[in-house]
Amino acid sequence: MLRTSLRLCRKSSRDECQRSLLIKELPIETERLWLKSLEVAAAEGSYASWLADPEVMRFIEIDNAQSDALSVAAYIDSMNQSPDNYLFGIFTRADGRHIGNIKLGSIDRAHGRADIGLLIGHRASWGKGYASEAIAAISEFAGDELHLRRVFAGCHETNPGSVKAFLKSGFEIEGRLRQHAKDGDEFVDGLVLGRLLKAQ
Repeated sequence: MLRTSLRLCRKSSRDECQRSLLIKELPIETERLWLKSLEVAAAEGSYASWLADPEVMRFIEIDNAQSDALSVAAYIDSMNQSPDNYLFGIFTRADGRHIGNIKLGSIDRAHGRADIGLLIGHRASWGKGYASEAIAAISEFAGDELHLRRVFAGCHETNPGSVKAFLKSGFEIEGRLRQHAKDGDEFVDGLVLGRLLKAQ
């Protein structure tokens, strides 16, 4: 598993710290990436071009009616205001390029769990291990800072890159949903992947 260094706020009040994290005063930092807040203006940048790319969106289950710039801007704002969701842009430290997004949530605090959603939209960044690096970092954040017990994700069986990224980040395949989603003209199985976190 990739080693990550989480440089987060250090305030006396945990609630106050979490509120600061919610507005993302500081990013989560890994060896090659920053995970940090998205401004609403990001909806009209590279983010918008990803949503118009059929290959990028092949495995993303989103209503096309919700993929225009105004809807995406509203989505970013709602995530930034939500106490139960964390939406981070994935930026390369080398050049500051926005290459994708990762979301933790919705968070179920009663059961100590949350799901993870991921999009690497910048095609030139595919196959370089950025997805697994971001997944490992946000999983550590979920355990160390939010004290969750478990994170999980779902993906199409026909998306081997995503499956590989989660397995590399310490997830295990926990279940199979038969003919759960449509990929092109075929119905394919969905996989449920989960990771138990160290924090109790």
